[in-house]
Amino acid sequence: MAKVISSLRRRSLASWLFVFLCYLLAVVLFGTVVRATHSGAGCGNHWPLCKGEWIPDGSSLKTWIEYTHRVTSGLTLPIALFLYLRARRIFSVYHPCRKALIGVLLFLVSEALLGAGIVWLEHVADNRSSGRGFTMSLHLVNTFLLMACAVWSWLSAREWNGRTVEIRGMLPILGAMGILFVGVSGAITALGDTLFPPLSTGEVFSLAQDATSHLFLRLRVYHPFFALCLTGYLVLLTWHIAEKDPTRTKLYINFGILLGVQILAGYFNIHLLAPLWMQVVHLGLAQCVWMSYVGIFLYRSCFFVEPTA
Repeated sequence: MAKVISSLRRRSLASWLFVFLCYLLAVVLFGTVVRATHSGAGCGNHWPLCKGEWIPDGSSLKTWIEYTHRVTSGLTLPIALFLYLRARRIFSVYHPCRKALIGVLLFLVSEALLGAGIVWLEHVADNRSSGRGFTMSLHLVNTFLLMACAVWSWLSAREWNGRTVEIRGMLPILGAMGILFVGVSGAITALGDTLFPPLSTGEVFSLAQDATSHLFLRLRVYHPFFALCLTGYLVLLTWHIAEKDPTRTKLYINFGILLGVQILAGYFNIHLLAPLWMQVVHLGLAQCVWMSYVGIFLYRSCFFVEPTA
């Protein structure tokens, strides 16, 4: 009976962790709306207050967009803390779910501090400084690591049983580093599209070749090339691992399809000159690629041993 109750509690926690993962994804995507609508300065340079108030009164649409993002992102920390406390009651101290949730909490704190720094430095709205590109890149990497920990916590709560998992070397780690690098280049590209809305694809390439153009304009043309190179590497990696693990071929095929859909979304994003809805779709797919990669490759490429008493 005790085992049945323990199994039910574990499944319940895994379900809540999946819901939390979806909520985190929604918050991240809403952050794209904040940037693309130039709403980052909607609360001024105040943080955590909004224009010096806890609840802004009679403010503009941009203020409410920024305020909504702050509230929804702020709720993630107490939710994550609640889930961690539940995990402490269900799993032992060595369980990877507990460790992953500690990572979630740490990255949520650093996410909040980075967001505060961006606001205080006024790296928002129409700010075109190179420093904004740097802080935005840090923010993106932190978000990716946060999502990785969230995926890890969900998977380990759902299926980990103390078994040893095969180590597959450095190849998956290199793939993860590549995804982070391409993600950063995509963030710079998106920032350039927001600050300098393109009128045509021809204009994008002509400005990129102009030495007097802004740094963001010169850099944004490299993202498609980096993305294609990374996709080629990930396809080869998937093929290599699938040959050694034929029992999960369907999972690897689905990951390859997801990569193809993301490349198509990137093409249409360029062709349509990066409208807001397409930017959200493109980032959403990028996050799905990252989360799938963490679950399919990184999670199962690590070595877990639960010490015995």
